[in-house]
Amino acid sequence: GLRLTLICGAIFMTAGSWIKVASVSPDRFYVAFIGQIFVGAAQIFILGVPARLAAVWFGPTQVSTATSIGVFGNQVGIALSFLLPPVIVGNHDSLEDIGKDLMKLYVGLAAGPSIVLILILLLFQKAPPVPPSPAQASIKCQEDKSTYVKSLKALASNKNFLLLLASYGINVGVFYAVSTLLNQVLLLHFK
Repeated sequence: GLRLTLICGAIFMTAGSWIKVASVSPDRFYVAFIGQIFVGAAQIFILGVPARLAAVWFGPTQVSTATSIGVFGNQVGIALSFLLPPVIVGNHDSLEDIGKDLMKLYVGLAAGPSIVLILILLLFQKAPPVPPSPAQASIKCQEDKSTYVKSLKALASNKNFLLLLASYGINVGVFYAVSTLLNQVLLLHFK
C-alpha cells in the first residue's frame, strides 16, 4: 500500500543519507557510493508516489493539481541538488576545509529525510477515513483480482499509456540534462 511504499522509500533515503555522512574523508569514497545506492533505491519507491497519493487522498477535481505539485516538488528538489553543493562546499585548498563543508552539506541532506521518515511513521495513514470520491469508494469495496503481470500486459498494449510514457521519458531526460548543466551555468554568475 501507499503507507508501506512511503515508509520503504523514506527508510532507504534516510539510511543512504546518513551513510553518506560517514563518507566525508578522502579514503572513504566507496562509502559515498554505498550511500548513493541506497538513495537511488529509494527512488524506486518515491517516484510513483505523487500520482498514487493524489488518487487515494484527493477528489476527482483535485487529482491532477495534487499530482503536478508532487512531481514539481521532485523536480525542484533535483534542481536544488545541482545548485546547493557548490554553494555550500567552497573551493578550498585544504582538504580539511572541504571536509567540514561536505559534513555540513551531508548532515543537512540527512536531516530532511530523517524528519520526513519520523512524520510518516507518526502521522501518515494509508488512506483517508472517508474516500474522497465515489471511484475510490468502489475501489475500496472491490476485491483486487488483477495480478501484477496482467496489469503490465494491459499497460504495454495501451497506446495512450505508451504515448504518455514516451512523453514523460523525454520530459524527464531533458529536465535532467538541463539540471545537470545548471550548476555550471549558474557558477559563471557567482565567480
